[in-house]
Amino acid sequence: QREQVLDLIDILLKSVSEGKMHDSYERIVNDPAYDLMMEGLADTNYGPWIASMMEQMPPDASHLEFDIK
Repeated sequence: QREQVLDLIDILLKSVSEGKMHDSYERIVNDPAYDLMMEGLADTNYGPWIASMMEQMPPDASHLEFDIK
């Protein structure tokens, strides 16, 4: 299980750094190791950051939006 979680973290971080999160979003959230990863990272800075990213629409690096209130 540890290797599965580490592989998933690798996919997630590479996707974010390459600006391709929208391509990997479904694969990440549907991965069997996703819940284990989120549980393991819950008490770190990464847990809330990943949760926030996953709760939003999948980021698409091809456009930029501003929510002006």
